[in-house]
Amino acid sequence: MSLPRLRTSGLLLCLLSACLGIWGCPDGQSSFIPPQPTAPPSGSNIYVYSAEATNPDVGTLGGAVSAYRVGADGFLEGDPISTVEVVNPRRLAVHPDLNVLYVATLNQVIAFDISTGFLVSMCGDGGAGLAPPCATNPSLGSDPTDIAVARNADGSHTLYLAEGGGSTPVNVLSRIAAFPLGPNGELPGFPTSQGRAFDTASYFSVATSPLFVWAADAPIQRINRFPREDDGSLPYEAPTPTPINQQSPTPSPTPTPGPTVTPTPSPVLYLVNFPGRIAISGIPGAPAPTPQTFFAVEQGANRIGSWVLDSFENLPFSPTAETGLVGFYNAILLSPDASHLYAAAFQVGRIDDWLIDATTGNLVASSQNSTFENAAAYPTGLAWLTFTNSSGQTQNVLYGSFGGLARIDGYQVLENGALDSRPFTSTTPRDSTFPADVAVKVLPVP
Repeated sequence: MSLPRLRTSGLLLCLLSACLGIWGCPDGQSSFIPPQPTAPPSGSNIYVYSAEATNPDVGTLGGAVSAYRVGADGFLEGDPISTVEVVNPRRLAVHPDLNVLYVATLNQVIAFDISTGFLVSMCGDGGAGLAPPCATNPSLGSDPTDIAVARNADGSHTLYLAEGGGSTPVNVLSRIAAFPLGPNGELPGFPTSQGRAFDTASYFSVATSPLFVWAADAPIQRINRFPREDDGSLPYEAPTPTPINQQSPTPSPTPTPGPTVTPTPSPVLYLVNFPGRIAISGIPGAPAPTPQTFFAVEQGANRIGSWVLDSFENLPFSPTAETGLVGFYNAILLSPDASHLYAAAFQVGRIDDWLIDATTGNLVASSQNSTFENAAAYPTGLAWLTFTNSSGQTQNVLYGSFGGLARIDGYQVLENGALDSRPFTSTTPRDSTFPADVAVKVLPVP
């Protein structure tokens, strides 16, 4: 098989096409079926959200986002409590301070109010919404591949969208689009600033650190780093196109530069072996090891690398540590205390985890632990939950979306940070769906 486009839309299309057209996806069945909840989770304040795609790559019909309640001991309710039609959702992100869920689709971002756990349009009409404040305006050919929501130095929030670009019917250039969010998490129609290089090929992943926004450009084997202003703005003003069926563009505010960082004429570039998903320890509001560390899936080497950043958040020339050879990882996730890294091994059908050295910040390759392997599972997304169970104990669970099994599975996180080998709970398989991502929200106790 020739080298794919090195993002979800390349490899996933190949494997999903094989799954749907050659052998037929397993109907949520495997050699081990986790139990359903031991008790109804009524009254729970914890919810898991699943992006249920049909063809995340190019599909224009079908797809939904579903909400599942979590019981007092981390058990998932089998069936969703709320489902909203969304055309092929790809990636999910929860607002860091508000009860809002953002969904990246084929050509736009949609926002839902999840203050009750249920999915409610930010437009308040009960529908998915196709325009502000519950959605960005559609951008044909933008091909979103990743999403990140960050708190800015001035207290505002910005949503950063990695637009792969280059998709039909319009050949749109790849970029990181910055959407300033409203005080209640509302979405604007268009981004007000953007980050891209003159030779950008296709951004696959985006991550934020206190001073920068980082973008993985897999086809040209590069990481771009863009300075981030106090209000979240990126270096370049984003053009405001004329919306479909309108005579004039929707007005957008001009980004206000902040005093912390002065944008440079061009982004800082780092060479990485076909970078895929990326993550950074030390993002605002989360603990971090010392020193700060950048993690990236090196798709060209079938491994994950870690780069220890200096005090100016510069990336070393080469990884300071690397895992062994595995394959394509479709998602990576840091534990809240940044002591472990978890990765969804898409082709292999398992979740791997590694210890992060608290002194050096590096991955400890020899510490790898893996869950039970099921090549038909196709894990796609990861989400972390820390909660107090019915016995008053703090419990950690890692949830994964499994496209091949058409369901969400939950794994116990052991005391040493490793995952139990098999899931202890799962949702009921949702026929004809391919879950592409998962997110968790803990609501305040009433």
